[in-house]
This record gives sequence, C-alpha cells and structure tokens, in this order.
Amino acid sequence: MTEQVELGLGAVVVLDTAGRACQAGVFVDGALRAARRSEMQHGQAEALLPMVEAVVAEAGVDYAAVRAVVATAGPGSFTGLRVGLAAAQGLGLAIGCPVVAVSSLAAWAMDANGAVRVALDTRRGDAFVQEFDAEGRATGAAFLGDAALADGSVGDLAGGVAPSLAGVFAAALRPEHRRPPLPIYLREADAVPQGGASCA
Repeated sequence: MTEQVELGLGAVVVLDTAGRACQAGVFVDGALRAARRSEMQHGQAEALLPMVEAVVAEAGVDYAAVRAVVATAGPGSFTGLRVGLAAAQGLGLAIGCPVVAVSSLAAWAMDANGAVRVALDTRRGDAFVQEFDAEGRATGAAFLGDAALADGSVGDLAGGVAPSLAGVFAAALRPEHRRPPLPIYLREADAVPQGGASCA
C-alpha cells in the first residue's frame, strides 16, 4: 500500500508535468539531491525521461535503490498530467517500487506553508480551486470555479508556473494527500462518444 511507504528515507524520484512546467528531481533521506525544471505547456513526453535520467545520475543514485516514485495527478493539463503519471507508473514497474500520486493543488498548498486558497488556470476562463488550512489540510473538496476566486490565492493564476518539487514531495509525505496514480480532471473531456450515432 502506498500509504505505508516511508518516503523520508532512501531515494525517491519526484515528477511534475501537470502544470506549465516539466520537472523531475531526486530526494534522498528527505533532502532534494538533484532537480531539473523547464517551463513548457507542450512536449513533456519528449523532455521528461531524459530529465529523470539526468537527475538520477546527478544524485548518484542507483535505480534499484529508489524506494518510490511520486507524481502530480492534476488537476491540470490533460496531456501533461497523463504523461507524468504514465512515466511514473512505468518507472515504478521497471524498478519494482510503489508509485504515489498527489494533487497539484496540495503541492501548491505545501509551498504556501499556511492557510491558503489555491487556484489553477483551466485556460477556459475558470479555475480549479481548493482551500487549505494553516496545517496544510484541505478544508473542502476541489472544485471548478470562477477565475475571480483566484484573487488572494496562490497558483498559476497568481503568477506562478508550477509547484516546487519540494511542495510535491511535502504533499506526498502526508498520508491524507496521497492518492492512486490516476488523473484528477474536475472537468469532462471535450471529446465524448456520440450517443448511438453511427461513425459511418
């Protein structure tokens, strides 16, 4: 069970592609040993695995020694978060270690280090929103809200690009923020099956 993984000991690979950056890092005994980050909204599939190889090499860690892989599950870019989760699951399978996911909203909240509203731009004129208390606990479910809710918040609508890898890792240290490595959308997909319509 991912809830029982001790992430503060040994090596942990952390990935984030849910927002407007592609980033990867290695934490060893709870400290960030190596990291790469590149701002981008497209192209994460080509950039992520070379980043992972670079940070694992820089950290001086053997893949066999990696205890877990952590990834952001969104909400965020449909394509970006699927790239990150697929890479995390592939790494976990190859290494033989657990994969832990956290919401991007929780990762931003950990960066804020206090009571905060997190608002992430959907690029559709609204926002993914969630509030957290001073202890970093969610005070309600994430929801799709008006972009005006971003006033006084943290997140990319407030000028940020992506949560820090430290924020992602801090969220993963909290059992209440851990979740299965499945995407969080909060919005229906644009492409939906045509009910009963023939494709011919």
